[in-house]
Amino acid sequence: MKRLVLTIVLLTTLISLNTYYYLYHEKHEEYPGNEEVVEGFTGKVSIGGTVITVIGKDSSGFYILVEHGHKSKTIKILSNFNVEKGDKVEVLGLLHQDKITPEKIMVYKKWSYYSIFIRSALAIPIVAYVFLKHWRFDLRDMRFKRRKNA
Repeated sequence: MKRLVLTIVLLTTLISLNTYYYLYHEKHEEYPGNEEVVEGFTGKVSIGGTVITVIGKDSSGFYILVEHGHKSKTIKILSNFNVEKGDKVEVLGLLHQDKITPEKIMVYKKWSYYSIFIRSALAIPIVAYVFLKHWRFDLRDMRFKRRKNA
């Protein structure tokens, strides 16, 4: 009985905290994000997007595509940071008339971003092998059971 009450209390607490975060997480953000920028916000923002165009060979700036849901907006970043088309960028700075003067920029190279998925794809067969070496699926009970010889 105590276990049931404890389980109900913990689940209720967990669901309440998740619901609160889902509904009010934007109030706790320090700076407005992609959603507000796409809607037309002007001021200090923290956004992320994909580099779509690099301006000139001296990289006097670049354009990023900021997306939120089905809406998107192109923003010019006034920086000489070394970026290439397709890189993922996070920018903290002052937005005015679709141009950002950045205070902080984080660049994730395109190959680095996709290497995460490649490493995950390579790990899946290894994890599946180790799991199936110790466990088997029982169709009668519809659950996994530990192997006796593992």
